[in-house]
Amino acid sequence: FLISLKYHNNLPNAPSGPFLKNINILQSLDEFPEFRTSTLEKGYVWQPHFGLDLGVKLDLVDQDAILFQEKNNAAPILDQSDLKYLTSTVEKNRGKTKQ
Repeated sequence: FLISLKYHNNLPNAPSGPFLKNINILQSLDEFPEFRTSTLEKGYVWQPHFGLDLGVKLDLVDQDAILFQEKNNAAPILDQSDLKYLTSTVEKNRGKTKQ
């Protein structure tokens, strides 16, 4: 071609006129409207999306220390301080142990 082609795209000016100059900034939180829950929100029952254990296996008791050993079939030896909790009774309305 003998002519050089020039493409022009004349965009308008960005809309940042004087309407952005007078912005009222909130001075306190009291200027926000108060949120009120509707009866529809209050009555909604959320359905859980997980099981009772939340998908986490919790092992709070060391079962190897409790179960009998298969080799010698002997009961595990308890400490004397732990034995008093197994043989004690609870008083009514007090929560204290009585031996």
